[in-house]
Amino acid sequence: MPRHYQDARNHREGLFSSRRVGDTSAVSVKLKGYVWLVAAVGVGLLVGLAVTADWDRSPRELLTFALFAGFVVVGELLVVPIRHRGTVRELTATNTFAFALVLLAGPAIGVVALGLGSVVADLVRRKAPVKVVFNAAQWVIALTAGAAVTFALGGHPPIGVDDLAAFAVGGAVFLLVNHVLVGVVVSLAAGTPIIGG
Repeated sequence: MPRHYQDARNHREGLFSSRRVGDTSAVSVKLKGYVWLVAAVGVGLLVGLAVTADWDRSPRELLTFALFAGFVVVGELLVVPIRHRGTVRELTATNTFAFALVLLAGPAIGVVALGLGSVVADLVRRKAPVKVVFNAAQWVIALTAGAAVTFALGGHPPIGVDDLAAFAVGGAVFLLVNHVLVGVVVSLAAGTPIIGG
């Protein structure tokens, strides 16, 4: 699934770097506004969930959570670049481990692990600060939405056959929200229509 925005012609170019489009220069106000809106919502969710998370767990549970959190970070670092319509989109295995962590530890710990894992991976890859914040924020928003739908539909650990439909719908929402959030920023940065662009 789409993960980050990258310019195929110069993958080191910043998200807000200047470019000439007709008689205008620099990046649109819409792009900046969208990026900072996503960042503000994502960071707010991350802080709120970190504060309210139930960290009082048994050593065995904490060890299991730490193992899956490690998988989240490794999944972020192992990237498969896919070229599509003039951009490079990155596929990772992160979503699998992050959603599994939500089911094991609950939404707060799963979302916090994914947000921090995204930040660590992007810092290792030396991405621009705005991309680090945006990538983590959109992951946090997407996983929060997926977890909320899962639990609203009655999908609670331990996993049983009756919970599979809730998990499937929640996972689909997670992927869809991630796809939309990244797709919008890609379209705004490229100056293409958001729908059908």
